[in-house]
Amino acid sequence: MEILDTNSAEKIYRELYKTLGKAIGFQMARNIIKMGEDGFDREAPVESLTALNDSLVAAFGKATAQVMLTTSVKYCFEDEQVQLILGQLTTLGILGD
Repeated sequence: MEILDTNSAEKIYRELYKTLGKAIGFQMARNIIKMGEDGFDREAPVESLTALNDSLVAAFGKATAQVMLTTSVKYCFEDEQVQLILGQLTTLGILGD
């Protein structure tokens, strides 16, 4: 079983978008991200997360984007699964240096 499956990636994507929308407003979030909450592509889940993360890095810097992504993962999943997903995001190059 893949740890970061399509449903998990979509859950993270939507949580990140929702959190950003609450923080700065949904219109501003759409302007920064250049894709709406519906911008998640179920055929390319990792690419969707990567694109969202890249937009966050461009807008807020890498450190802030990583905190946002890590917080969203921790909010969406249980302890053991959090560590596995964070590890996979690091392996994929979405998290980390």
